[in-house]
Amino acid sequence: MAYVECPDCRMTQQISDDATDYQCFTCFADHRFFQCPNCETAQTIAKRWTSFTCAKCRAKVDVPTVIEFSHATKASKTTMVGGPYPP
Repeated sequence: MAYVECPDCRMTQQISDDATDYQCFTCFADHRFFQCPNCETAQTIAKRWTSFTCAKCRAKVDVPTVIEFSHATKASKTTMVGGPYPP
């Protein structure tokens, strides 16, 4: 089981390792796991975001409407929480 942090309310919760998205049990926001195309850091982002700020390289990342398999990731690979853009 992976422990992930909600980008909205910052509550940590336990998610299945194989999950590619989840709904926060505290604020009920929908989130996904996404790999930054610049630095390849796997992070949690809100599904409603069309862009986010990478937690590692601080670059603006535009989220495609259809996420390619190479950029989708699972909860077990997630290490950081992306932030909204603009920061």
